[in-house]
Amino acid sequence: MDTKINIREFFKELFPQDKINNDDKLIKAYIEEAEFGFNRIEKFLDFENNKEFKILEVGAGSFLLTSYLAYRGLNITALEPVSGGFECFNLMQQAVLEYCKLNNINFKIIDSKIEDFSSDDKYDLIFLVNVLEHIEEPFKALDNMKNVLKDAGKVFIHCPNYLIPYEPHFRMFLLPFGKKINEFIFKNKIKEKHELWNDLNFINYNQIVNYSKQRKLSVQFNHEIIYESFKRLSDANNKEFKNRIPKFIFVIYKLLTLTKLIKLLKLMPSKYQTPMEFIIQCKKIKE
Repeated sequence: MDTKINIREFFKELFPQDKINNDDKLIKAYIEEAEFGFNRIEKFLDFENNKEFKILEVGAGSFLLTSYLAYRGLNITALEPVSGGFECFNLMQQAVLEYCKLNNINFKIIDSKIEDFSSDDKYDLIFLVNVLEHIEEPFKALDNMKNVLKDAGKVFIHCPNYLIPYEPHFRMFLLPFGKKINEFIFKNKIKEKHELWNDLNFINYNQIVNYSKQRKLSVQFNHEIIYESFKRLSDANNKEFKNRIPKFIFVIYKLLTLTKLIKLLKLMPSKYQTPMEFIIQCKKIKE
């Protein structure tokens, strides 16, 4: 039986409250996002065959989620180049790696972009949580992931769907005329995070569907992701997440909750949901 502590307790040990200042919003936000990532992938993890079950985390960032999965005994490899407005990960990476070294928590790190990645290893699960939209060549990246996937393996992806004209990193609605025009119109809003803006590839639902058809892959979308995203607002522990959410989202959430119409979101076609969440497999997924 797995008797190890849960992810929230793990992070409390890694970053004790007496060492986190009230102003350490970045650390709190990354911890919350790591918890979110774990909640999204937990059902795909195989703790019983933890050594044989190989995992690749693409865009491991601060290594927070990676370290917890390794702590749980899983065979995980972290793929992470530090670039594109995310150099802030450096200090957190160092803190996490020092903690892991002291506590004999081991995982493999590959300093590479997924577009350049190749491996003799084959993985049961490859996952990207809020990463695909930052990849310069997303379809080359997907090809490389497909090439290192076991026959029955899964690629799990959670990311924005830019078919819906809303940019979550900058919390702004977009004009439906392409990235360059939006960059010109909103230049004052994006100037402080221009590197981040440049990294965004505006991936969307139609592109994923077309890619899967071309490669003869199976893709399955989570039809309830927008409902689950709204329900996340009801979690009292997600303080940092709530602070990053525009006020109009709360207004919509409250209206849907009060009118008891929130469950109707489950009926919304995946094409019109953002974020989007999907699984790609080489073999047909059993319904």
